[in-house]
Amino acid sequence: NSLYAFYTRKKVERSSASASMQRGFWVSLTNPKTILFFSAFLPQFASTSSAYLPQIATLSACFLLLAVTMDSCYVLLAAKLKWLLASRDIDRISNGVSGTLFLGAGGILATTNRV
Repeated sequence: NSLYAFYTRKKVERSSASASMQRGFWVSLTNPKTILFFSAFLPQFASTSSAYLPQIATLSACFLLLAVTMDSCYVLLAAKLKWLLASRDIDRISNGVSGTLFLGAGGILATTNRV
């Protein structure tokens, strides 16, 4: 968004937290990869001897609980490390390390024999 705004010289509009949450919910709900994942992964753990829909609903709720818990941990960790993430020195070091890793991966790919 910010690169596009810079390119077009438009100001990026700030949206409310609830609007962002709602947009994210609908994007996640209609994402074909999510639908494919749940339709391929969850049925493996459902028993054929009992009602299917309650089992899938329970498994989906467990997955949602785990996802929300992990995402909340990421948010809390980022909030604690905000000072570190905002540091120009750390940003420069991070860019150097990631650039070196990408160059190394590119070098390995360039020298690997393909069959």
